[in-house]
Amino acid sequence: MDIKQLKFLDALAQEEHFGRAASRCHVSQPTLSLRIRQLEEELGVPLIYRGNRFESLTPEGQRVLAWARRLLANYDGLYQDVALLRGHLSGRLRLGAVPSALAFAARLTAPFLNDYGQVTAISKSMSADEIEQGLEGFSLDVGISYLSRSLSDTVCTLPLYQEGYVALLPQHEYFTDRESISWCEVATLPLCLLTKGMHNRQIIEDVFAEVGCHPDILFESNSILTLYTHVQNGHWATIAPNFHARLLGVPDGVRALPLTHPELLQPVGLIWRDMQPLSPLVEAFKQVAITHSANIEKLLAT
Repeated sequence: MDIKQLKFLDALAQEEHFGRAASRCHVSQPTLSLRIRQLEEELGVPLIYRGNRFESLTPEGQRVLAWARRLLANYDGLYQDVALLRGHLSGRLRLGAVPSALAFAARLTAPFLNDYGQVTAISKSMSADEIEQGLEGFSLDVGISYLSRSLSDTVCTLPLYQEGYVALLPQHEYFTDRESISWCEVATLPLCLLTKGMHNRQIIEDVFAEVGCHPDILFESNSILTLYTHVQNGHWATIAPNFHARLLGVPDGVRALPLTHPELLQPVGLIWRDMQPLSPLVEAFKQVAITHSANIEKLLAT
């Protein structure tokens, strides 16, 4: 068994296609297939269900994949640590962020990439559950998610900011003489919200249940920007995180009203796997987050 075989298995699990996995690993498809068969022979168990094409991993393959990803994470961490000893941190940081925190993520990734010129990063919009699964499965290095939800004992957290909420309304419709709006009042409007399964949606539904209101939800999306454009181009309203609206600005033809009764705050923070030694990339990103968290609180206070 060697590290390349584990990389091939990981790539195949992600791509679910032999050709794409081979291309991702910069080898020919026969080479990738042969090396995975050799791994199966060495371990004495089938790892893949094969037909005319890749079908899925076997239960044994899923178990081996979990160990492979753990080993690959430690392998990458070793190289990052040695690179850091030479004074040049390198590698690729994989970040997952809930949709409401995507705009905020740039407040951390931009200075992080400026500080470490040989590092690259990828940021993905994911649900809170997907982020935690990604951390546990070693497909993510860090996440930005809600800290109010029940998190696994294997996850560490760093609070970053408190998320409040505003109603986004068409400029010349609904409560035009108001400077704020209650949750019960916004429930009377035609709403577009994030899809079910997003923790942000669950927070909103919990508030409506708490105040005894039943909103009329006409449109759903997993993209906050899509919700913004629906408010801008139609007669809908939406509920947005105040920090998201402040960073990106309110679109033309739209106005933001703070939501009251209740005034809700949800803690959002950085999360990562609790493992020692900690990946140098994760440690460096965590330190950037600590450094910039004070500036974030000042921005929210203005």
